[in-house]
Amino acid sequence: MELSALSQLTHLDLQNNKLSGTIPNFAFDKIDYMNFNQNSLQGTIPSSLLSISSLRILDLSSNLLHSTLPGTIGQLANLESLSLGFNDLAGPFPLDTALTSLRTLNITSNTMIGTMDFVQFLPLAETLDFSFNEFTGRIPGIIGGLTNLQTLLISDNRLFGNIRTSIGNLEKLVRFSAGSNELNGEFPWESFSAGTNTNALVEIRVNDNRLTGTLPSSMDDFPSLEIIELSRNLLSGSIPDSLGTLEHLKELYLSQNSLTGTLPMALSKENLVMLDVHSNALSGTIPANFSVFESLEMMALHDNNLNGTVPEQLHELVSIGTYRCCHPSTYLKSKSNSPFEIDSL
Repeated sequence: MELSALSQLTHLDLQNNKLSGTIPNFAFDKIDYMNFNQNSLQGTIPSSLLSISSLRILDLSSNLLHSTLPGTIGQLANLESLSLGFNDLAGPFPLDTALTSLRTLNITSNTMIGTMDFVQFLPLAETLDFSFNEFTGRIPGIIGGLTNLQTLLISDNRLFGNIRTSIGNLEKLVRFSAGSNELNGEFPWESFSAGTNTNALVEIRVNDNRLTGTLPSSMDDFPSLEIIELSRNLLSGSIPDSLGTLEHLKELYLSQNSLTGTLPMALSKENLVMLDVHSNALSGTIPANFSVFESLEMMALHDNNLNGTVPEQLHELVSIGTYRCCHPSTYLKSKSNSPFEIDSL
């Protein structure tokens, strides 16, 4: 029996198989769930598939699909989740009418082009993953009006301009990733602080851009932050003590900026897993209390202007997988005056 003969079918799950060939022209009129994730399906997405009005969940991710998306996608009035990531889809996203039910749109890791202005047609979006494409233009200001948005992943595109201050108005935002673009200006810390979302924000990743400015002197409005990734920008100023007030901070990446001053003692946190501040202009000594790290897996302090001795207690941190404190040709010395291993403990 062919699938097309199953006129009453409502749920079709064929994920994680070895299916190949093209997607047939289905004629289901009652189906609401279709999942073809992780197969080897090729060819284009048939327009008939993206015109099944009963569909709520459609997952075609991790296949070998190519070409552009059919314009019929706007007919999916009941669609709540659309996953098309990890294919070879190209062209702009063809949406010019509101998908008023869509909560999740994942189109990561394709070669889609054009602007992201189509987000104006996603009023109820909760998760948007547009990362690893070739989108251009500025971050649409309308994104700040998507009041249900919790996850916004737009890294590894060709976006330019400032990070919109309106993003700080997103009350439910938990994850924001815009790394590896061509963004400039200052990160709008004050806009995030002025909003009411600050108890929810857990992750900020804006590495590999051209951001300028300094880190905020107070982090009181970001109590839930676990990951801060600001490496490879044009940041200046010092590392503020306020970062030490983040009780849940696990990963801090500030490498390859133009930060000056000393390493704050406040950064010594028991739950910190990753600390990377290499290739700045930091000076002074390594704080003695850095020995309290219990969960640390990586610490990179090299290529700064640090001096003095390496705290003896750092030898006892067996959890560290990688530790580099300085330029390889100028090892710091431990209190015993013996070379300290900078690659691993």
